[in-house]
Amino acid sequence: MNAAPPQLVLVSRSPARLALLRRAGCRPIAVSSPFQDPAQPQAPSDLGDPVSAAGDLAQRLAQEKAQAWLDHGENRPLGPFVALSADTVCVDAQGRLVGTPESVDEARAMLRALAGAAHHVVSAGHLVAIGVEGAPPPRSFVDAAEVRVAPLAPDAMEAYLASDAWRGRAGGYDLDDRRAAGWTIDVAGDPAAVTGLPWVKLAPALTELGLIPATPRPETRSPPVARRRSLRTRNPRPPAGASP
Repeated sequence: MNAAPPQLVLVSRSPARLALLRRAGCRPIAVSSPFQDPAQPQAPSDLGDPVSAAGDLAQRLAQEKAQAWLDHGENRPLGPFVALSADTVCVDAQGRLVGTPESVDEARAMLRALAGAAHHVVSAGHLVAIGVEGAPPPRSFVDAAEVRVAPLAPDAMEAYLASDAWRGRAGGYDLDDRRAAGWTIDVAGDPAAVTGLPWVKLAPALTELGLIPATPRPETRSPPVARRRSLRTRNPRPPAGASP
């Protein structure tokens, strides 16, 4: 008889990430990390390629969220489990890193900068297996997609801002929510990376850990187009205090 798979713990309160995992057949529990990441990402002084810089930052923040929960978080399962944390950073057409708006004015400024021009959305996922026999060490996965949001009419933008649906969303919007509302949004790459998880990179690792039966792609409301940019999978040292 095969052993039961470990419990998947999503170290994120993002409804979009939780929905992605559920559509793929996962049944995670969602927890909050004590780590408070900055709403607006701080770019390094030597930015270099902004998309790669966003990937490095998203990976670091995802790792810190996982470690903070492992060290001080609540609702830790009693048996073997796998913690999955994530972070998402946008890069606008001018190469500026964009995080999550904290006010309606910030959301308006972000949407004005992103709509009508290509921007990138970079998501990182970090996996840590605890008490899982034969599990690999902690791993991070990073992926980027290029996004084009059609220009928004002023009245449509203001109606959206008044709805408060921008709260807690990187770049001020959620891909599936806005497509369902009729916005024209084209994605080059993995749409799940725009939603909040680097699924193409992450799914094989979830399969390896027995958390999904195959490597399904979460359903999206429109098919992705050809990939234009991909960030490599990173294999960091295990966080202090973590065990495979």
